Amino acid sequence: FATLLALVLWEVTLSNFYFKRPLSVTNPIFGRIPGPGLYVEGKEGFARSYINDQGLRVMPTFETLHDAKNVLLLGDSFTQATHVPAKQTFTWLVQERLGNNYNVINAGREGTSANQYIGLSAPIKELFKPDVVVIQLNISDFTYDAFDTKQSLYFTKTEQGFELQHNNSFVSRSPLATRFDAYRVRARRIEAE
Repeated sequence: FATLLALVLWEVTLSNFYFKRPLSVTNPIFGRIPGPGLYVEGKEGFARSYINDQGLRVMPTFETLHDAKNVLLLGDSFTQATHVPAKQTFTWLVQERLGNNYNVINAGREGTSANQYIGLSAPIKELFKPDVVVIQLNISDFTYDAFDTKQSLYFTKTEQGFELQHNNSFVSRSPLATRFDAYRVRARRIEAE
């Protein structure tokens, strides 16, 4: 009984104080996204966050009017803000400031950049039906990320301006994901033989 109780207490402690993520899943539109469930962040701050089946952070309910305008906040981990409590996020602060005439949607996703927002604008528009879109950007969105050919979406310079490219051979930079991608390639070769 003592051993079982110790294991339960250890699990409760880990669940509340250790950074633990559910497995990622593949979404047909958005690619690899965080799996739904509870995230406990403890690296940059401490917060418990719930991620929905679209890979987005679930925010507390804010009572808005029936005809409230949708304000969509796009951004990376700064917008997603899993490292701070929900009512301290930029999304919540904007919601409080705008009041019940607006419904502020946190569509921040760790590791995204302007390339993804532009490349996925049609499904984002269809899914969220925003009246206003606010995009959080940082310097890497204009320098490194935008032209990195190893990203899933990247820009190339043309005579007319810039063109968005899809990288069909995209491989994640995550060591674990890279290992799984290597296993998938190996399995395809074996199937082909």
